[in-house]
Order: sequence, then structure tokens, then C-alpha cells
Amino acid sequence: MNDAKRGFPAIARLDGANAWHRLIHITLPSIRNISKVVLIMTIIASFNVFAQPFLMTRGGPGYETTVLLMNIFAVAYGQHQGGAASAMAIVLGLIMMVVSTVTYRLLSGRKG
Repeated sequence: MNDAKRGFPAIARLDGANAWHRLIHITLPSIRNISKVVLIMTIIASFNVFAQPFLMTRGGPGYETTVLLMNIFAVAYGQHQGGAASAMAIVLGLIMMVVSTVTYRLLSGRKG
């Protein structure tokens, strides 16, 4: 099966397909599923950014580089409000699930 997939671009080239048609009709459909997974994982990872801005700027100057997880951290450990921070984390998790589901459904669309 893998040998056949590798041979599709060569077969299309023999049939006269140019590089654009090979990309659109062979290469992109073959990487569609893995691209969905990579995009969803990237979106989730972008929600979970904490260490880089925290270590570099601690959210400063002012609150210019404060991200959502830094706010949750400040509420939990700075203001000692574990319940509020837990609620914020749960809402963040729900938002990530909704965004991931919407992204998956948009990318899954109808085939054909």
C-alpha cells in the first residue's frame, strides 16, 4: 500500500499532471489527516504557553506579555484563591475542547 502511495505522483506525472495538480490532488489529500492532528495539537499548545513569557518577562512591562495561564497562576499562588484558579482552569479546558472540536469539524468537511 505504501509503495502505491509513493508511486501516485510518478503515475500522475506520466499522465501529464503538472506540479500544481499533483500537489492539490495527490500530496495534500494524502497528508490531510495528519495535518488535522498537527493543527489541533498546535492550537492546544498555544493555549498552554506559560514558561516562556513567565521566565523572560514575568508578564511585564505592566501586563503586556501576561498570558491566560499566568493569570491563573497569579490567582492560585499570588492571591491564594485555589477555587477561583481551578474554575478558571476548567473554563480554559472547556474553551480548548470547543475550539478543537470546531477546528476538527471545519477541517473534516465533506469529501468529494
